[in-house]
Amino acid sequence: MIDRREVSARAWQQCVRAGRCAEPACPTTSDRMPVRCVSWEEARAYCAFRRGRLPTEAEWARAARGVLPSRRLYPWGDSLPEAGVAVDRTDEGVQDLAGGVAEWTDDGGDFYPAVPEPSDGGVDDAGDAAVYADGLYVREDAQAPASSPWRVVRGGDDRLSLSERTGTLRRFRLPGDRLPWVGLRCVYAPAR
Repeated sequence: MIDRREVSARAWQQCVRAGRCAEPACPTTSDRMPVRCVSWEEARAYCAFRRGRLPTEAEWARAARGVLPSRRLYPWGDSLPEAGVAVDRTDEGVQDLAGGVAEWTDDGGDFYPAVPEPSDGGVDDAGDAAVYADGLYVREDAQAPASSPWRVVRGGDDRLSLSERTGTLRRFRLPGDRLPWVGLRCVYAPAR
């Protein structure tokens, strides 16, 4: 299960007070704003503190684009909203995948191996769930090689125009980067 919202500055401070996270490199104007200016390592530490982990790139893409065959262009749908209409919520209730801050994923910055396009609405030939990301169908549980020096940042941020905030937007950053436009959300194992 993926967080419905980006990690807030207030939530991050709980981890700081517990001695498990460092102060972000840049201040946030409100406790409710997403935390930003945290490195990939710090983001991983926060998710571990919350008993979760960073999402894989494929998990993030599934949250942003939906399950096949829908493959939304934007987290909110396939077209740009009319002027003045607030958006950035998926049909599944996940918010801010295309605004606020871009988000760290756990994956290295290498391309996933492609799998054939599923003909059955989201299951590849091996019976595994698949998602569409960067023009390729990838297994939902795929992980890029950890040997890459880069980590993948997914999602739009408030610096970008709405048309640039697609569910396929991906960028590569070094793990130690602490950028004012990058934050995080976590994923958790389903309750048994």
